[in-house]
Order: sequence, then structure tokens, then C-alpha cells
Amino acid sequence: MQYFQMAASFKVGAVLLRQKEIGVFTVFRVFTMISFSAQGVGRAASFLPDLKTANAGARQIMSLLERPSEMEVDSGDHPNKPFSGKIEFKDVCFAYPDRKYVKILEGFNHTVEPGASVALVGQSGCGKSTILQLIERFYDTDNSEKSGEGVFLDGKNVKMLAPEWIRQQIGVVFQNPDLFDISIKE
Repeated sequence: MQYFQMAASFKVGAVLLRQKEIGVFTVFRVFTMISFSAQGVGRAASFLPDLKTANAGARQIMSLLERPSEMEVDSGDHPNKPFSGKIEFKDVCFAYPDRKYVKILEGFNHTVEPGASVALVGQSGCGKSTILQLIERFYDTDNSEKSGEGVFLDGKNVKMLAPEWIRQQIGVVFQNPDLFDISIKE
């Protein structure tokens, strides 16, 4: 196909050159543009099988992203004042929904005062990440809202707060941050 395009461009160029409608420089410029265009189309065509696979993968990702959430992220209170920083765990019980028989936290109590720096340290699987996920309401505790137990931010049960608001108030740096070997300017 590429050779046909080259031959056709030379033929048309020769006819127009003979009729003195264009110059030699224009013929070579058009020939070069056609050659580069044909190469680009040829290279792009080699990616068509990968495009089909990528499209199928994108559909799967979109179906996950569009999946309805079990928790309404914008329902709940949106307090007018920012979070001051007091976090309380009162007799917290939690098991992941797909492993209800394995209690990750049972009767967990702890208070973090505003301005305190806290490091969660322990063996793999002891509940460090779970504690952060409960604070940010990626999961809800097994405790009832009215029992006086659960996770509290500034004295308010997180189950009564909108997850969207909570996540705007708290920043988390996980144990494997991605660091880049470049400056902010770059």
C-alpha cells in the first residue's frame, strides 16, 4: 500500500511538473509528506490489536468505578467548622465484610488529642491500615450509632458524618508512598 502511494504521488507529481503547474521542490515536499503519513498510519495500524484489549480493560475499570457504593459518600453531616483533630475509638469492633468471622478489632479504645503525632506500628495484619480506613469511613465499625461506641471525630460519631467531608479533613501517608526523583518545579 505504501509503495502504491509513493508511485501515485510520483506519477501525479510528474504530470503536474510537465504541465508546469508545480515545481520540483513542491513534488518532493508532497512526496515526503505522503511517505511520513503512510509510515504513521502503518505504525498506528500495528496497535489496533492492543487497542481492542485496552478497550476491554477500560470497560472493566469503568464498570468498577460506576458500581454503586454501599455507603453514600455525600450523605451525612457536613459540619461548618473544620475538624480540630480529636479522634476517639470507643470499644470499637470490626471485621471486614467478606470475612465476618475474623475480628480485626475487638474492644479497641484509644484517644488522639488535637495536634498529636501518632505512629501506628505493628506486625502485618494487626489492624494499622484498618484503623485509618475506619477513621476515613472506607468501612463502618460493627458498633451501633446509638451505643456510644465507635469512632468519633471531635466528639461526633463518624457514622453521622459524610465520608466526603471526613476525607477532605484528613490526609494520610501510607507506608509505601511513591516518591519521584525530580523537583517540584520539574
